[in-house]
Amino acid sequence: MPFRGLFITGGVSKKMSHLFEDKEGIFMSAYGDKGRVSPLLDQVPLYLVNNDDMGQRGAHRRAVQLLKEHLSGRILEAEESVDRDRDQLVAPRGLAGEADGHAEDIAKLVSAFRELAVRNRRLLIGKEQEDEYEPVFKTMLWRLPRTGSRMTPEDWMHREMWIAKNGSLCYKSHTTGEGLVYWTKEDLAIATIDITDESNTCMPWTFYIEVEGFQPSFFSAESQEGRDFWIQQLKEMQKK
Repeated sequence: MPFRGLFITGGVSKKMSHLFEDKEGIFMSAYGDKGRVSPLLDQVPLYLVNNDDMGQRGAHRRAVQLLKEHLSGRILEAEESVDRDRDQLVAPRGLAGEADGHAEDIAKLVSAFRELAVRNRRLLIGKEQEDEYEPVFKTMLWRLPRTGSRMTPEDWMHREMWIAKNGSLCYKSHTTGEGLVYWTKEDLAIATIDITDESNTCMPWTFYIEVEGFQPSFFSAESQEGRDFWIQQLKEMQKK
């Protein structure tokens, strides 16, 4: 057990510091709710690192460590010369799955990783950023969660969504009431935005936004005019 403490780092963590500071909040409650090992967590301090250069510090420390080992005359692993047979080497990623018959499994893992990456891109809009994310166009839209089915009406969620003046697509979390960034301006700049074929959705007036490398996101407006106006606004934002 890490009784000397757990250290949380990263730029996103700093922006979400309020979650760690609230002892009765969601994060700290989940952190301490670990069944029979919960008492042990009382002995594990939790620290939020505010420095932005932890990666550089780690690289510097490792470089100094390697230099000391080199000056002491120790042979580093990277300097060792070891003859290896061809069959001991790991095949390139493009061949490993095909050779083992696991290409489909690898494709599923890649898809799952991309899905996780998309979820992690949901950025919280902090109090100090509210002016930057002020709406220039806002309405209610039906939004399909990434685990939902386009053909299941119960999977669609009615949410307040807006285009911010910095070019991001944002929405309000139904759970916390906080503003979140769905797609950034950079995402939307390279996105494909178009109407969804009616045969592929149970909702009328559906459109989608697809960023290369990620699953498309689906939205449904209250009317055809509303859908067309949303698409127009998003495409105009792409030109800026």
